[in-house]
Amino acid sequence: MSYKLIITEKPSVAKDIAKVLGLTNRKNGYFEGQGYKITWCVGHLVGLSYPEDYDERLRTWRVDTLPIIPKKMQYQVLPGTKDQFEIINNLINDETTESLICATDSGREGELIFRLVYRMTKTKKPFERLWINSQTDQAILEGFENLKPGTEYDPLFKSAISRAVADWLIGINATRYFSVQYSTMLSVGRVQTPTLAMVVDRYNEIINFVPEQYYELEGVFEGYKGTWKDDIGTKLKDENAVLDLIEDLKDKAAFVEELETAKKDKVCPLLYDLTELQVQANKKYGYSIKDTLDIAQSLYEKHKVTTYPRTDSRYISDDMIPKLKPLLANIQREDLKVHVAKLLEKKLAITKRIVDNKKVTDHHAIIPTEKIANVKAMSEQERNIYNMIIERFVAVFMPKYEYNETNLVTRVGEHRFYSKGSSVIKLGWREIEAVKDAKEIVFPPLEVGQEVAVIEYNKVDKTSKPKKYFTEGTLVSAMANIGRTIDDEVLKEQLKDKGLGTPATRASIIEKLLNVGYIKREKNNILPTDKGIQTVSVIPDELKSPEVTGEWEFKLNQIARGEGDLMAFMNGIKDQVRKIINVAIRDDVRFEDSNHDDRAVIGLCPRCNRNIYENAKSFSCSGWKCKPKCTYALWKDDKVLIDKGIVLTSKAAKALIANQKIKMASQPDEEGKSVDYMVSLQENGKYLNFILEAVEKG
Repeated sequence: MSYKLIITEKPSVAKDIAKVLGLTNRKNGYFEGQGYKITWCVGHLVGLSYPEDYDERLRTWRVDTLPIIPKKMQYQVLPGTKDQFEIINNLINDETTESLICATDSGREGELIFRLVYRMTKTKKPFERLWINSQTDQAILEGFENLKPGTEYDPLFKSAISRAVADWLIGINATRYFSVQYSTMLSVGRVQTPTLAMVVDRYNEIINFVPEQYYELEGVFEGYKGTWKDDIGTKLKDENAVLDLIEDLKDKAAFVEELETAKKDKVCPLLYDLTELQVQANKKYGYSIKDTLDIAQSLYEKHKVTTYPRTDSRYISDDMIPKLKPLLANIQREDLKVHVAKLLEKKLAITKRIVDNKKVTDHHAIIPTEKIANVKAMSEQERNIYNMIIERFVAVFMPKYEYNETNLVTRVGEHRFYSKGSSVIKLGWREIEAVKDAKEIVFPPLEVGQEVAVIEYNKVDKTSKPKKYFTEGTLVSAMANIGRTIDDEVLKEQLKDKGLGTPATRASIIEKLLNVGYIKREKNNILPTDKGIQTVSVIPDELKSPEVTGEWEFKLNQIARGEGDLMAFMNGIKDQVRKIINVAIRDDVRFEDSNHDDRAVIGLCPRCNRNIYENAKSFSCSGWKCKPKCTYALWKDDKVLIDKGIVLTSKAAKALIANQKIKMASQPDEEGKSVDYMVSLQENGKYLNFILEAVEKG
């Protein structure tokens, strides 16, 4: 009997699909039945090889071996995943397996996970692609009825492998280069470094901000207030000018010069993509970017009540229009039912702000699925994120928020005070999604030309404020919309659809920056550490430029759509790597956490060519915190030296490191006699042994 082999990204997904398809026969590492076998990866099983796999000499970090640009990239089964890979390898190459079905996550990384396994097994068997937006039973069954040829997703794989190789080339070369030059571990990456630079730039802008003292004049009239303004604006830099202005206004009558009321409206924000969901969850609940992604993934995989979360689209496609009312009808939250009922009574208001095929990429916006949610089975965090998603899904079909906006100008002599008020006409979608706006300001009955009573004039002291520190929410938003942070209007337009990383990777980038100690959380703010600030100071501009990285990401997206030039992209990355290695070194930068201070360099490490410094107990390589870790050290309290009465001075250590063998004398005994020894160093795995041979005095 022949089988089709289904390969998923995770065991839990394989179990769900097996249940839907009726594959009840459990084997070692897979299920089978109904003409199928289904097995699973555990994330990435295959990855790019390490430099030392190309050449053992590259195990040592040295500048003279850079740049490392293999002619042909090599791949390997990752440590810890060999057993599962062998299960998949055997299943793929089993003679009963006629073809494969890729059922990994429907995105760039999911495609890469499957394709690298496929490549490593050396199979030529045909495969199809399961591409679904939700993990419900219905979606899975529909997906298997509409399997796509695997070749349709070749451009997506080309984009994925290009991204992986680009990150490898820049990460390996830049990290080694700057780590060796500055004698401390400096992690550098294609996306993480410009993200760090954004945090550092914002921090520097804030700490270097010089507050400006200024004043405004407030007029208090009967029933309302107004702010003085001239042709330049409301700010007055001279306090005396404000006092003179108040004096000039005394005893002058106030009249309503202009009074205009206009009806205005606001539409509901767009449906959620992952970035917007993360931004709002951080703002509303203080959830980290990673936490929100994990919660959304759980709602998608475990509870199956929301669609694929790693999406960058805030729209749905027109083929989903017939499903919208049934999806609304399945929402069971009591306070939403009354709004849903009204929507179901009539035709839904479908606009381009909701349905737009041109703005749906690999996946549509995050919306609820047809499965009725069991909120009692959810954690509090899951309920909160689920509620955000269903609230937005209902709100986008509701009427606009309508309000009256009133602009009032009060004239006092030759001076004018400006007031603005608003009043609600219809809450519309805001009945569901409460928005924190200024309080309603309603004016008393007024007419143009009417005289109004002056209560008082107040000098208002004000100080200019710097920008706010990034929060996780505003940082991930800035990563997704780097064009908004740029002043150049032409460049801003060019970068409108470009960002740092993807919705699926931004959380991991921020977490990595936290883990390597480049940034830190303080309350809800993201601040750079000293090491992060120092790292940015030594990295060349092009490598930390959000604009350049955004351009690369844009080209990767073009490749994924079959429009980009893969070879041109990779050649650009290789040229960038070569440029990094030739960059000038900043001699004035010293890293505080590199375990040394201003003391002189004792020598260069024979193992890794990093600097050796004197510490309280040893003369050790500064690479002890780097990857790969270097443990080269000469210990002052080594038992062999102490037993012979030899003191290891910095002068002796310097000579010993340079020459590997020197003559040293023991400390004089009670009779003033000393013994000469020839001291040499012997490698002993991770550490060094001192070898002593007595030398006769001649």
